[in-house]
Amino acid sequence: MSLNIDKELVHHIANLARININEDEISEYEKNFKSIVEYIDQLKDLDVSDVEAFTNPLVENIHFYQENISNTRKERSDEVSESLKAKEVIKNSPDSKNNEFKIQSVIENS
Repeated sequence: MSLNIDKELVHHIANLARININEDEISEYEKNFKSIVEYIDQLKDLDVSDVEAFTNPLVENIHFYQENISNTRKERSDEVSESLKAKEVIKNSPDSKNNEFKIQSVIENS
């Protein structure tokens, strides 16, 4: 497994997501996170060199979209209005510095 998943990491993720989890839930989340990472690690080992790339269905059907859907959409006109001041936006943040949002690092350097 490429990522060390433990109770401390589960607490960290829960804190970043601003969710409260109890001790019983921590071990369940830890087990689920490990399972997800192990599955992703298995996918990394697959040889997909012979697999044809998927195409985006929207690109494939762009003519259908242009002829049938785009004409039925109702779009609002753009109107210029006053924006919120930075101080008003920042005051909703749990932490800020120099008039910018301050967040914890999600990815740590190894």
